[in-house]
Amino acid sequence: MSRRTGFYAKESVVCYTKNMQLLDKKLQQKIKTASKKLGVSEGDVLNRAVSTYLGEMSNAAQLKKELRFWDMLSANTMRKHGF
Repeated sequence: MSRRTGFYAKESVVCYTKNMQLLDKKLQQKIKTASKKLGVSEGDVLNRAVSTYLGEMSNAAQLKKELRFWDMLSANTMRKHGF
């Protein structure tokens, strides 16, 4: 930690320590456990978990959009053919 600024040299560490304060104790413990088991830093575990989650959310949003498109296409086709 720099005496002058009060921040860690690496931005990811600062970000990590700030974000860990937002997590409940149970999640903090899971991150610590995973870090030890995997042999990587807690910040890396948190970054990977968030990246994976956001990727899955993006995939889910794309799927929802595609299903909506197919519903609209189906409804239009049914109307066109008098169903």
